[in-house]
Amino acid sequence: MSDYEEKYSYGDWSTEQESVAFIKDLLIRSQLFTIYNEVKGRLLFLKPYQEQTGMRIDMVLSPKPKLCNAGWDRGAIGLECKKSGLKLNHPFAQAEDYSNTVWKLPMGFLFMCEYSFLWPFHKMGGFQASQMAQKKIGTLEYEDDQWGGPALKFYCGECKVIKYKFRNDSIEIGNLNFGNQTGSR
Repeated sequence: MSDYEEKYSYGDWSTEQESVAFIKDLLIRSQLFTIYNEVKGRLLFLKPYQEQTGMRIDMVLSPKPKLCNAGWDRGAIGLECKKSGLKLNHPFAQAEDYSNTVWKLPMGFLFMCEYSFLWPFHKMGGFQASQMAQKKIGTLEYEDDQWGGPALKFYCGECKVIKYKFRNDSIEIGNLNFGNQTGSR
């Protein structure tokens, strides 16, 4: 994959609504998550000169027992969806803000997401991958190859977080020992 392909959203979705509909259908079929749409929140900490604006993420994915029984213990994750052909820059900046956002579900439950993912982007490499893993910002991609069949792949940089294979209903949880350091290294 070229550097160009890696840093742009892939697929043939000309609108964000088409992109959302496609991935939402796959997420429903996987039965891994309860999906909350267009969840609103507020930034917890403001940077100097940053204004408080209402935050909104396309989906919050709350793990169902099926995913928890496979070893997932990191709570709900955020998912921001984009149309095809967009550069990673702005969605990445959005996801950075999401890591500093308190979300509110319709029933009033407040929480933060440890991970935020961007759809439809391929797994990142190089320096960008290191930044994403440290910040627990990831990508979600759908792959349908002749050998493994259709699969959803959640990555933070080059680190596999969750891989779900539709063909045999299998779930792989990656080694999540990344993004935990602070300060000097």
